[in-house]
Amino acid sequence: MDRKVKLLCILFFLANSLFLYNNALLCQQQSDSLLFQWAEFIEDESNLAEILEELAENPVNINTNNRDELLRIPLISSSQADSILNYKMQIGAYTSKRQIRSVIGSELYSLIKDFISIKSISKKSLSYIHKSYYGIEPVEQIKNNTYKGNAFYDYNKIRYVWSDDVRFGLVTQKDIGEVNYLDYASGYAEYNSKRVKGIAGSYYMHFGDGLLFSNAYGQQKSSLATLPFRTGSDGGYATLSSSENTGLFGIFLQFKQIYGSDIYLFYSKADRDAQFSQNKAYTIGIDYDGYHRSHSEIEKKNVIDESLIGIAFAYPFYNTIHFGVSYSQVNYNPAFKVSAISVGENTYRRQRYKFSGNQINQYSLFYSLNLNSIQLKGEFAGSQEGSPSVTHALFINGDKINFGIKYWYISKNFRSPFGRVFDNSTPFPQAEEGFYFGLTLNPFDRLSINGFKIIKKDLWRTYFDKMPKLNDESFIELNYQPENVSILARVRIRDNEYFVNPENENSVLRNIRTQNIYRLQLDYKPVKQLLFRTRCEYTNIRSAAEKGSYIFEDIHYFLHSYISLRSRILFYHSDSYNSRLYEYESDLPGSYANYAVYGEGRIFYIILKCDLFTNTSIWLKYRYNYIIKKDLTPTIIRYNDNELQRSIRLQLKFQF
Repeated sequence: MDRKVKLLCILFFLANSLFLYNNALLCQQQSDSLLFQWAEFIEDESNLAEILEELAENPVNINTNNRDELLRIPLISSSQADSILNYKMQIGAYTSKRQIRSVIGSELYSLIKDFISIKSISKKSLSYIHKSYYGIEPVEQIKNNTYKGNAFYDYNKIRYVWSDDVRFGLVTQKDIGEVNYLDYASGYAEYNSKRVKGIAGSYYMHFGDGLLFSNAYGQQKSSLATLPFRTGSDGGYATLSSSENTGLFGIFLQFKQIYGSDIYLFYSKADRDAQFSQNKAYTIGIDYDGYHRSHSEIEKKNVIDESLIGIAFAYPFYNTIHFGVSYSQVNYNPAFKVSAISVGENTYRRQRYKFSGNQINQYSLFYSLNLNSIQLKGEFAGSQEGSPSVTHALFINGDKINFGIKYWYISKNFRSPFGRVFDNSTPFPQAEEGFYFGLTLNPFDRLSINGFKIIKKDLWRTYFDKMPKLNDESFIELNYQPENVSILARVRIRDNEYFVNPENENSVLRNIRTQNIYRLQLDYKPVKQLLFRTRCEYTNIRSAAEKGSYIFEDIHYFLHSYISLRSRILFYHSDSYNSRLYEYESDLPGSYANYAVYGEGRIFYIILKCDLFTNTSIWLKYRYNYIIKKDLTPTIIRYNDNELQRSIRLQLKFQF
C-alpha cells in the first residue's frame, strides 16, 4: 500500500477517535450482532447465517410457545427457559419483549431480541424471498465451457404460515456455473403443538453436546468467550438451509412429556454427492461442496444413497438433572471403500482410519446438571466398530464473571457423519483431543473483557506428519463504552506445530508457526441516523517474517424508516496467503460473507435496503475489489496483478 494512503488512513482514524468525545452517541447493536459474534471465526461458509435468518423471520412467541420452542433460541439455557415461563405465569402475559430483560439480562436480550415475539399469528401469511448474484467480470471456466451453466446465482425461498402450530417451506438454489435452476431443492411441513412435534421434509437435529447430531452454532468459538457454553438444545428443527449434502430429509417426531419424558423418532433418506477414487472405480466418501458445474462435478451428483433411522429419549429430574440416550443406524449405498488400492498407499497412510463400509450403528448418552449458576454438561458416544468419544463442559454464570471449561476426546476411528467437534466443522470428526477455556468479565458497567484459550492435539501420527501435532490459540478482547463511545481492542495468537526431518532421518525437529493478530476498532454515532465504524487490523507470522494488515471505514446511514444504506472502503496488504486476514462484511440477509484478503488492493461495497411497500423490500449490493499485487507465495498464485473483481447481489422479499 502506498505510504501516503497509509498516512491518510492513520490520520483519519485518529481524527475519528478525537471526534468521538465531542459528538458521538452510544453505538447501538447491529441487527446481525449475534451472527457477528461467530462469523469472524468461521473461515469457511456455513449455514449458520441461514438458520439465524429463519429464526428472525419466524420468531419464537414467548407468550404461547413452550419450553421446547424457547430452547430453539441460541444462548437460551434450560434454566433461563424455565425462568421465562415462570415469569410469564406471574404476570399473566408479556406485553413487551423488553420485559424479559429482567429475567435474562440486557446483554443477552440485545443479542436475541430479533428471535422473539409476543404476538400470535392471527391470520395466514406467505413470504417469498429471491436472491440473485452476478459477477461482472467473465468467469474463465464459463468462457472455455468447463462450467456448463451461466454466471448467475439464483435462490428462492417460500414460507407459508398457517398458524402458530403449522408451517410450510420450500427452497431452491442454483450456483454460478450450474445449468439447472432447480439444482438443489428442499422443503418441509411442520406441526408443533404442546404434546407433539412433527416435521416432514428438511430438518436438522441436536442432542447432548453434538457428538452424533449437532446444530450449526453449538460448536463454534466466538468473540463472546462463554457463548459456546450457552448453545445447543435437544430436538429436531425444520430448516430451509441451502447447504447441500449436510442436512437431513425425512420424518422427525417428538412426543412431549410422556410420563415426564420426551421421545424422539427420526428417519432420513437423502442422495449425496460422491468422492471417487482417481480411476473412478471406487466410492471413497461424500463430497460436501454441492457444486455441479463441470462434467466431473455433475458425474458425482446424487450417487450415494444415504439413509438414517433412530430413536432418542430424554428425561428431566426435578428440572435439575437432564439425562438422555440415542441410538441410530446410517446406511450407504454404494459402500465406501478406503484402502491402499482405492486411494493409493501414500494417501492411505494418512487416511487409515477414514470410514470404509456401508453401515454405522451409533449410540450416545448425554446429560446436563443445572444448580443455580452452575451447569455441567457432557456426552459419551460410540459406534459398533469405532472407539468411544467423550465431551464434558462446566459453566459458571455469575453477575460480573462467567467462566467455562470444555474438554473433548475424539478417538481415531470414531464414526459420526452428522456430529461436530468444537472448533472443527468437518463431518466425520476423528483423532482429536482438546480443551477450551472461556472467560467473560464485567468489572464495571461500561467495560467487558472476553478471553479464551484453546489447546488441541492430533492423536495419531501419519506418514506425512511424523508426530502428533499440538495446536493452540489465545484470545483477549476489551470493549470499553464510556458515556458516548464504543472502543474495542483485541489480541489473537495462533500456534500451529509441525515437524520436519533434518538430514539425519532418525531424528525429528519440532517447529511452531505463530501468528499474532491485533485489532483496534472505534464505533460511534454522531446523529441518530448515522453510524460509523473504523477498524485497523495487523498480523505477523514470526517464523516466516510475514505480515499483513488492513484498515477500513464503515458507514451505516438510515435515511428514513423505509430506506437505509451501508458501505465500506478497505485497504489491505499482506506478504502472502499465509498472512491473510478475514474481513467479515455486511451482506444480504441470510447470506454469509467472510472474505480472505491477501496480496495488495482495495475493496469497496455499498448495500441499499428499501421497503418499497408495506409488504415488499429490496436489497441491492455492489462490491468492488481491485487487486494491485498478487500473492507473493510462489506455490499459491491466487490472483493476477491489477485484477478487478466486481459483483452485484440482489434480494427481493414479498410478505403477504
